[in-house]
Amino acid sequence: MPILTLPQIEAWVGGAFWPFLRIGACLMVAPVFGASYVPPRVRIVLAGALTLVALPLLPATQGAPMLSGDGVVTTVEQIIIGVALGFALQLMFDALTLGGQIIANGMGLGFAFNIDPLRGVTTPALGQFYSLLGVLVFLALDGHIALIDTLITSFRGLPVGPEGLSAASQGNAQLLRDGDLFVGWGIQPYFSEFSPSGKLIFNAELPAGVNTYRAYRLPWNPAP
Repeated sequence: MPILTLPQIEAWVGGAFWPFLRIGACLMVAPVFGASYVPPRVRIVLAGALTLVALPLLPATQGAPMLSGDGVVTTVEQIIIGVALGFALQLMFDALTLGGQIIANGMGLGFAFNIDPLRGVTTPALGQFYSLLGVLVFLALDGHIALIDTLITSFRGLPVGPEGLSAASQGNAQLLRDGDLFVGWGIQPYFSEFSPSGKLIFNAELPAGVNTYRAYRLPWNPAP
């Protein structure tokens, strides 16, 4: 029977937990998804479903162990990134609402107020009209799909965890004859080769859930 170690469990759980935090934080504040009429439970379930669908498309998590100081920093980092993505889009919808309020005041229609279903607050009717019109255009142009695509793409530009790889266990380094350094990343599913100057010249990723205790580069002469 295979024995699971704590670092392995942390790596597997973290591989889904941190992307879930970023996606969930974005959906909590993004327009349409984060509207007051969308219950928080629905947003959480939607974030979980999107995470499961997106996991095969995401790069391998390179974060620190969850039960560590670096793990806490990574958790806060994912929440901040998700909120920032959702808030940036929310600003565009707020600009429409503000523009409607300014136009309404200029036309003498500032006295006409209504309840904004997106935020649950009272706003000028013209501002609410522009806001709802923006939502319809957003959905008609597949803006919700573009938002999800942006979230998934963000994991490549802003990967989970500190810069570079960090292995919580196992791993090794082999000095080659030409001065290069061959590195096995242990619990992280990678092995790499660096030049004497530290430049990455080769990197390979193992299938999901697979790691190596040690990795070596040895001469191989294939024969038929």
